[in-house]
Amino acid sequence: MNLLLLLFTLAFCAGCQSSGIKSASVTATVRDGSSHERAIQIQAKNHGEGLQSEHDWLLQNLPGSHLAEGDKNSAGEEIVYLPHRTENFRGAIYSVYTMQLLDGRVIDVFFDQSSYFGK
Repeated sequence: MNLLLLLFTLAFCAGCQSSGIKSASVTATVRDGSSHERAIQIQAKNHGEGLQSEHDWLLQNLPGSHLAEGDKNSAGEEIVYLPHRTENFRGAIYSVYTMQLLDGRVIDVFFDQSSYFGK
């Protein structure tokens, strides 16, 4: 009985571990990119490598999505999006992509560029 309880506890704890995406250049364990505070943190040697890692993350985590170009609101008025921009927030530099998902929703995805901006 104790062995069964131990196995159940180990299995439960293993299921509680983070399932965040990790690679050599991207860490997204507790950050989903939905805001400045939850921005994806990328470690890169230079700006070009950092931008490539941002693009790789978008392709891997938002398959089928694309940069949002424009839309119409409920009144039929044209909405124009700025699909990529750089923002300064609380002294840190962020890369922000406005993405249109397969289901039609438009979201912003934030990347913290602190490790590679301007390098």
